[in-house]
Amino acid sequence: LKLTILKLAIQDSPSLAMLAAPSFAHLPLLDLTPSGWSSGSSSRPLSQRFWQAEPQRGAQGWTCSSVFGCTTVAASACALVTACSRASGQAPRGQRRRGRGCVVRLSSEDAEPKYPWSFTGRVRFRPAFVSAPSGPVAEGVQVLSLFGITVGGSVCLEYDMSPVGPYLEVVQMAAVVFSERLWTLALWGSRLMVSDAMADSANGDVWGVPSECRDISFEAGGPPGVVTDAEGRLRIGDWGGMTFADAGAETWGQLPIWWTPTLKALWAPLSPWCDESKGGSLPLRRLRLSASALRLRWAPVGDGVDSFGGLTGGGKGAFGGPRTESFRVPMPFVVEVDGVLIEIGEIFDGL
Repeated sequence: LKLTILKLAIQDSPSLAMLAAPSFAHLPLLDLTPSGWSSGSSSRPLSQRFWQAEPQRGAQGWTCSSVFGCTTVAASACALVTACSRASGQAPRGQRRRGRGCVVRLSSEDAEPKYPWSFTGRVRFRPAFVSAPSGPVAEGVQVLSLFGITVGGSVCLEYDMSPVGPYLEVVQMAAVVFSERLWTLALWGSRLMVSDAMADSANGDVWGVPSECRDISFEAGGPPGVVTDAEGRLRIGDWGGMTFADAGAETWGQLPIWWTPTLKALWAPLSPWCDESKGGSLPLRRLRLSASALRLRWAPVGDGVDSFGGLTGGGKGAFGGPRTESFRVPMPFVVEVDGVLIEIGEIFDGL
């Protein structure tokens, strides 16, 4: 009834239409979001959708998240469409006209995802069979294992460009985990080590990643794995051939991934079900991965390589810190990526 009255009032009163048009036409972006929903809300199911008014291309905008009930949402949307459709000939001289540029659409995202931070370089991943942790990794995050064995590995990254400049990074991957909240899988890293103090500081201050600064070097020769010593230094060998992409090759992929920096876990971006009674306290970000070249290479290693033995103390890993594995068998192959582009998005939900 309210919608009908509002529509008839605007249609039957030219003066009211003239008043309504400028009042709506000056809004570059009106975000009609039900109260309580936000991009950082941990209680909102991922499948929730909302109405969003989108301006014509080139407009600069702001959002207003204040709507009082479903009736107000529908009435506001109706008034906006009606006003915009009649505003084309009524806008004052010199005022930007919206007219047919105002469109109301149904969106499954809070907004177009933004990726403010980017990293470029190359990466090597070696999977391994490892002993599974005995308890949950975090609230609502359980380890998946078979006869006490799960999948972990090592990730070695050389960043040519990052928000803090070039540096090296090594991650000890410890288990495949399952989110009881989002019903999806991830590979969890129990320890993240970087070669630069600024990178270590930015990890915690900007993204909330527990990391530690170590003496790390990537060497052209040697075994293609991580070798540690009693002083906690890390040497990654056979790095001389890691620049294998063609000169000037463009990146491709833009593979979406979800990331919980506090947990150092990379999640499959699929959530068939959301159980809001589980978890929700860990920030969840979007990642986007691209690359110029990728290869699978046979690269077996001997005893003591990729074992992360000798790494004691100094750990800042969340939820119990770095763990010592009683069983670890590196697989005899590696996945190597050159020209990698890692883009980090804002927090969009909770895990």
